Amino acid sequence: MINTPDQDRQPHSFIRFGIQRKKEFLKDVRNTYDGLVLPGNILLYQYRSTPTTIFMCERKFFVDPMSYLFGQPYEGLKQRLKKGLVFKPSFDKLMVGHGLKPADFLQYDYTKLIDYLSHPKDNISNFANNALNFQWETVWNTIKEAKDLMTDEERENLEEDKYRPVFIIPPYFLFEPGSATNDLNRRIIEYCWRERTKWKGDLFPMLFIRKKDLASDFLDEAISIVKGHPFLGYCVWVEDFDERQATRSQAGGLIKLISTLSKENQQVVMLYGGYFSMLLYHFGLSCICHGLAYGEARSVTATAQKGSGPAPIRYYVLELHRFLTLPDALIILRKRPDLICNCPICQRVIQGNPDRVIRFESEEALSEMHFLWNRAKERRIIAQASIDDLIEDLDMTLILNKDLAEITKTYKVYGGYEERPIIDPIYISEWKAALEEKRNTAT
Repeated sequence: MINTPDQDRQPHSFIRFGIQRKKEFLKDVRNTYDGLVLPGNILLYQYRSTPTTIFMCERKFFVDPMSYLFGQPYEGLKQRLKKGLVFKPSFDKLMVGHGLKPADFLQYDYTKLIDYLSHPKDNISNFANNALNFQWETVWNTIKEAKDLMTDEERENLEEDKYRPVFIIPPYFLFEPGSATNDLNRRIIEYCWRERTKWKGDLFPMLFIRKKDLASDFLDEAISIVKGHPFLGYCVWVEDFDERQATRSQAGGLIKLISTLSKENQQVVMLYGGYFSMLLYHFGLSCICHGLAYGEARSVTATAQKGSGPAPIRYYVLELHRFLTLPDALIILRKRPDLICNCPICQRVIQGNPDRVIRFESEEALSEMHFLWNRAKERRIIAQASIDDLIEDLDMTLILNKDLAEITKTYKVYGGYEERPIIDPIYISEWKAALEEKRNTAT
């Protein structure tokens, strides 16, 4: 379980681990977050180095099995070498971890794999058992094998519970209207429910859905499949759900989804989310997951996309509950220096001078620390305030955003250039309206 009754009640925050060079950083800032998410492909491919992150950070964790990749076109996960066509190493290891033989599917598209899982009956059980097993065993087994490298004190203080995931996710696929993967999800969930006593860890089924379906009748069908059995908790991933692009109906659908899944006091974990998702703590949300200054939303095709270099540094503005690029932050803070953050990091870097925000360009770790400091503050505020207080705060945020909407910059467009506002406040109105509607319905 993510939290227990004796813990401080607030929305929890789990950081999605992705880059090995961030280990030391995550260790240094571990008091700003509650746990880590280990992507299945990284855990299985870097099976010796990734578990040590848990050892270093001493934080709870769970593993995303990432089985959804097997239900999507995966041509982008193949590569041609001198020896012929092969899957990329991390995808190959992910298939093996789920008990699949990569060579059996290399020459075909993903539909062959879906057909394989659908027939015969035993394929589902083997697939699910392998997915649950590697989540439960990998970290602990790796830590045990590394005992010879530990000090006597470290070996004496080694506690198995710390190296087991707080819950296990049954393998999952995208829920889509009319898709064969809906029945596949149902059969996996039913199997895991029947076999749940075999696993010491709690099972949290995943509801993975596209954002457009939050505002459709299909949402009820997906909920009925996932909530067909009273698990102790559930996971949610809304594909490519950028909070700043959400409509009122989509935000309302998400609130309905969270409140329905948590109706019998189940915990609900959002695999990707930001500040506005955290507000749903008052509708039953337990935890959000995200990266370091990125990763509050994710597309189903992201894993297969080619990288284009490191992401640009961004600056988080607490009063706006959003990130700005450093050039945009410079423009905004020059106009509104009262928005300069007073966290220890900004006191050191910016020192009250908006022009110094550009210094974060060469201080990636400090910009991430600044974000985590603000995210921890947001979590405390949300926990201590009522939903009425938070909706009222959105009024103030909306007013501020409307004021800032007058600040523009030049954008390149087809046929030339034009001046556009840096800040678009429309999405705040959409969230506020959705929250008010659900609050009024609940009362």
